[in-house]
Amino acid sequence: RTADGIIDKSKVLVASIQTMIRRMHKFDPKDFDLIIIDEFHHAAAKTYRALWEYFSQGNPEIKLLGITATPNRADKKSLGCIADHCCFQMGIREGIDDGWLVPVKQRYIVVEGLDFSKCRTIA
Repeated sequence: RTADGIIDKSKVLVASIQTMIRRMHKFDPKDFDLIIIDEFHHAAAKTYRALWEYFSQGNPEIKLLGITATPNRADKKSLGCIADHCCFQMGIREGIDDGWLVPVKQRYIVVEGLDFSKCRTIA
């Protein structure tokens, strides 16, 4: 049941972080057992932390499952700000050896005459 009194018997709710952060207060955290976050390396961001804080404070029994193929953030922020521990990790080599990933094939290509002088760099 949402805060608007709408009864929804769905077992699964799928939403983007942008939509969920705007609408989370319409939901009772006790109606949720699990939150799954794909691309979990983004979860150190303010929006994800606010979402998790709302649901976990409203329902201490709720579980969080974060999934990412990119666990190391470029800004070096720890995912420990939202997750207590990592329950499973697989490296690239192990993923290739176990058949989950295709082997990396690399080829160098030299392109003559490219001018990057008008390209700017951000971050």
